[in-house]
Amino acid sequence: MNLRVEGDRVLPGSVSAQLERIAQESLNNAVRHAEASTVTVDLACDPDRVVLRITDDGRGFDVESIPAGHHGLTIMRERAGEIGAVLGVHSEIDGGAEVSVTWS
Repeated sequence: MNLRVEGDRVLPGSVSAQLERIAQESLNNAVRHAEASTVTVDLACDPDRVVLRITDDGRGFDVESIPAGHHGLTIMRERAGEIGAVLGVHSEIDGGAEVSVTWS
């Protein structure tokens, strides 16, 4: 796993907690479903916004066709919504995945 942190900012507790939980879920998905060999977590903080980005080199998936019983993305969307953040998910079959959360 690679970790890159840029900037320094104190976040409200609820924001920090939800970003941590989204990161945990994304990392869990990379290990359990994507069979990724490399995962990168980027956290960029500036006075106007915070961007958390988790990318992997796993097998990817069709974002529009999540199998029944897989609720990870739904939960991540709900967590982002609770703090007024925007969740982005980009993936393609055999092309890895990227989950990003932007909080302003």
